Amino acid sequence: MAAPPDPVSPGSAAQTWKLLTVARIKPLQEGATASVIKADDSSVVVHRDPTEVADDDEEDAPGGTAAFALDKVCGPEAPQEEVYGLLKPVVTGATKGRNGCVFAYGQTGSGKTHTVVGGDSFRERGLVPRAISQIFRYASKRQPAKVSVSATFAQVYDDVLYDLLDPRNSGENVDDWVKARVLEDNGSLKFDGLAEYEAASEADALRLLWLGSERRKTGRTKANDLSSRSHAVFTLYVFDEEARTRAKLHLVDLAGSERFSYRTKDVASFESRNINLSLHHLEHVVRTLCETSPALSPRKHVPYRNSVLTSMLRDSLGGNCRTALVATLAADAEHARESAATLRFARRCGAVKAVAVQRNLDLDPGEQLVARLREENRTLRAALREADGALTKAADDADRALRRAAAAEAKARDLQQ
Repeated sequence: MAAPPDPVSPGSAAQTWKLLTVARIKPLQEGATASVIKADDSSVVVHRDPTEVADDDEEDAPGGTAAFALDKVCGPEAPQEEVYGLLKPVVTGATKGRNGCVFAYGQTGSGKTHTVVGGDSFRERGLVPRAISQIFRYASKRQPAKVSVSATFAQVYDDVLYDLLDPRNSGENVDDWVKARVLEDNGSLKFDGLAEYEAASEADALRLLWLGSERRKTGRTKANDLSSRSHAVFTLYVFDEEARTRAKLHLVDLAGSERFSYRTKDVASFESRNINLSLHHLEHVVRTLCETSPALSPRKHVPYRNSVLTSMLRDSLGGNCRTALVATLAADAEHARESAATLRFARRCGAVKAVAVQRNLDLDPGEQLVARLREENRTLRAALREADGALTKAADDADRALRRAAAAEAKARDLQQ
C-alpha cells in the first residue's frame, strides 16, 4: 500500500494537516474466531454479539455489525514497513521544522508496543527505531551542515510524570522514583525533572530508547501478563543549524484502553482507575476539538490541564503539529467490544479540525516579525488570487447566462412572427 500524499501547499510556509487515523489489525490467534475484519483500505467492520448489552457511552448498537471509516487500514498481514510508510510524512515534517506526534491507542495486547517499538528482528523494527533511522539519514545528507538531535523519554504512571532516563529511576518500586513536573511559563510548556539527552548518532538514540524501555513499569492484566500499565512518550528534538529550523516529534505508546472491570483486583484496580481517567481526559480533549478549532474560536476551553498526559500533548492536539493516531485492534471475538470502542475513539480523532502547521524557525524577534509578515503576505496574495479567480468565473457565468437569455428572447420573437 502506498503512503498517503503529503498534504502540503508547495512553496507555503504553513501547511494544512488533518489528524491522520490509521487502524492496524493484529493477526488472529490460532483457533480464534475473527470479529474485526478489514473491509477495504479505509474501513473496518466489527461483528458484535447481538445479545450484548450496550455501555452508556456507546454510540453504536452493541449487537450486529458496525462499520468504521478511517484514513487507512492495515490488515493482519501488513508488515512494519507498510505501517511506517503511512506515518512517514509526520517524521519528514520534523526534519523540515514542523512538530509531529504519533500515538498508538488500543486495548492491552492489541499490538501498541509492537507498532511503536517493534520486535526482536531488524525487519520487525517499530515506529520509533525507524523514525530515528530516518532522521539520522537526513542529518547525514545535510553534512557539512550541522543537524543536532536530542531526546527525552517520559513515563506517565498513575498520572505522575517520571524521567525514564534518570539513573535514579532504576529501582523496581516506582514510588521511590524522582517525580518530574509539567510547568507553564507564559503559555509555553516546560518540564521540570525531565532531562534532554543529546544523541550524536543513531546508535546513541537507540541506546536511550532501549534504556528507557527496560525501566518502563509493566504488570499483570487479564489480557496480557506483561502489558504496559503506563503511558510512554519518547520525544526527538531536531535542530537544523543551516536551515535554522527546530522541531519536536512525540512518539507515544499509550496504556491499555480496556475498561476497568476487565482488569484484575487490588493494585491493578487503582492503576486501572488512573489509566482510564487519563484516557478519559484525552478523549474529552478530542471531543472538544471536534466541536471547534482553538485557532478559530480561542474562547472555547479545551481541558488540556485535566491530566499530565493531555498537558504534555497540548501542542500536539489541535496545535501547531502534524498528528497521527494508530488504532491497534485485537481481531478475535472475545475483544470485539474493546475493538469497537477503540474505533469509536479513532473516528472522533478523525473529526478534529484541520490545522495550519508552521515551520519552527530559530530566529531573533526582528527576524520572526519579518518572517511572520512575509507569510501573511503570501497568504493574502493567495486569497486574492482565489477571490480574483472566483470573480472572473462569476463574470463569465453571468455573460453566458445573458447570451442564453438573449438567444431565447430572439427565438421567442421568431416564433411569435
